[in-house]
Amino acid sequence: MAHSILKTEGKAGYGTAFGWSGLGVLGFLLGASILPAVAQSPSTEPAVSITGGPTVTEGADATFTLTANPAPAADITVKVHLDDKPGFFAVPWVPDLDREIPDGYPESFHYLRWYSPAKVTIGTGGTASFTVATVDDSFAELHGAIDATVQAGDGYSVGSPSSASVTVKDNDSPDIPDKVTLSTRGSSTITEGIGTALVIRPSTRAQVSVPAKVKITRTGDFMATAHGDHNWPTFSDEYRNYQDCLQGDGTGKGACTDDLHLGALSADSIIYNIGTWNDGVDEPDGTLTAVVEYEKTGETVTSNSVTLSIRDNDPTVVSLVRTGTVSTVAFTVTLSRALVAGEVIDVPLVVSGAGVSADDYTLSLTSGTGATLSGTATLTPTLRFSGSGAQEAMLKLVPAAGSTAERYTIALGPDGDGANGFDRSGLGTNVGGGADPHGTRNSFDVKRGAMEPSVSITGGPDVTEGSTATFTVTASPAPSTPVTVMVDVTDSGSFAGDGQAGSRSVTVGVDGTGSLTVTTVNDGIDDWEGSVTATLQAGADYTVSAPSSAAVAVLNDGVQLPDFNLSLRRRFDPSGGVTEGTRFLLVISPTWRVNIPLQVGLKATQAGDFLTRGSRRLYKYGTVDDSHWIYFVNTDNDDMDEPDGTVTM
Repeated sequence: MAHSILKTEGKAGYGTAFGWSGLGVLGFLLGASILPAVAQSPSTEPAVSITGGPTVTEGADATFTLTANPAPAADITVKVHLDDKPGFFAVPWVPDLDREIPDGYPESFHYLRWYSPAKVTIGTGGTASFTVATVDDSFAELHGAIDATVQAGDGYSVGSPSSASVTVKDNDSPDIPDKVTLSTRGSSTITEGIGTALVIRPSTRAQVSVPAKVKITRTGDFMATAHGDHNWPTFSDEYRNYQDCLQGDGTGKGACTDDLHLGALSADSIIYNIGTWNDGVDEPDGTLTAVVEYEKTGETVTSNSVTLSIRDNDPTVVSLVRTGTVSTVAFTVTLSRALVAGEVIDVPLVVSGAGVSADDYTLSLTSGTGATLSGTATLTPTLRFSGSGAQEAMLKLVPAAGSTAERYTIALGPDGDGANGFDRSGLGTNVGGGADPHGTRNSFDVKRGAMEPSVSITGGPDVTEGSTATFTVTASPAPSTPVTVMVDVTDSGSFAGDGQAGSRSVTVGVDGTGSLTVTTVNDGIDDWEGSVTATLQAGADYTVSAPSSAAVAVLNDGVQLPDFNLSLRRRFDPSGGVTEGTRFLLVISPTWRVNIPLQVGLKATQAGDFLTRGSRRLYKYGTVDDSHWIYFVNTDNDDMDEPDGTVTM
């Protein structure tokens, strides 16, 4: 059965179909090459142009029309090069015997996926149409096209348009996919600071541009965002809103929506990157749940949802502070944050002392949300915090009536996985960063029969730099003899005078109070206010109670805001100028270092038209909290001849 490849019509009485039987296509090509051509005068040589017919569905014929202007006096034979994409020709391999076979290539190298060239006869009517058969391949693919280009030949010139295209629509897949499948690339559990990606796979590749979006809901504060990127001013408002939505704790927030590019669903799969940041903050583990949505025939299509678990890597710190006297030794164990549902922290405790055994005391839990105590008949009991709101527990140790022990030491277990350690096997702690004992508030000891006072500290009023900050240490009950209390003094802003910071001692008298003074210095610099902080340290003859730390603000005696200098980063711009299409860098430098975040506004004006869209408006960026800040200014290569210009910041 003949399989029609190409048909021509235009000259009266001429419309032969060339088939795939007999000589087939080769016969058509050879036959067309010997059609008579009548020479024409160069002055009347026609220009041949080509147009394409309407869009067809695969399996139908694509139509093209050749037009000679002026119409030839006699038949002319026109060479046309045909090509298809991605592959709709009815016959997949058409021989081109005029092509040489390179050394080492097989005989099949002659067979190409296009006609090279086809030949069409235009009669004296000036037009000729031909068709190209396409194949219904039962294979899902993107829409394609048949391209036809007029080639140079004898008796005519190439006119305009010289090429045409007929769209061939695939009929094996819908224009818009029926569904999208979402998955994770790699593990579904990651630790903060690690990036991962979502994989978006449409059921079929979209044939048209499809607006689609990723919607993310989350818990916790783990997301890395583009804030601070030097390209931030050039980002679209929608993308910046999406980045703003990702900031902070996502618990209880709505979905954050990011628009995918219009051609995203035309790919076999799309990789959507997710970034997290290592924030150094102890917090509950978080989650991220994502779906993809798009519209089809007026309905919203939603993918399956994918959830990532994000593990915190910062330890929850456990502290232990005594709150009572030896007759009923009370103490508090406190976590640095409250737990949430499902979280557990097991705190190892150690009771020791000369001659102390498990029979020398009783230990009990007196209060605490979500707290339970086990192992009380041993020297290494365990305090468990579990569930929402668990953070603090009160315990009481009562020495046994017949005990001969003179001193009891109560401590948290050590860090690590050693004996009774916080990380040893067998404990039920499941928070992301684990739990660690406090560096200093981790133990106390009491003498049997002694009335050791409990001390606290408060700060005096704010002072101006150069003045003296005061703190009061109070003991309850008042000691029968003076007690020396150790205090650690720190400052922010470098206001403390020489010898004023660090470990200091305060004598608390029999009246129950003691005073600590810290002299500040006037540095003569216009800077931000700071503070002096005094924190009680553990000692042998007292216990520490709340408040155990106090701060006194130190105010600057001059103007609080610095001046700013703006300069060009000439390492990148040695001539002091740039060519349009490149960028230059500015350096913003405060006259003194800013110790707290400060927003700075920067405005660009220009002579000429060289700035990109994102560099034309007034912005307030991030913070300047170091010695300088770099700002990138982008210019646009507009391919227009114009006078040189300037940019003023």
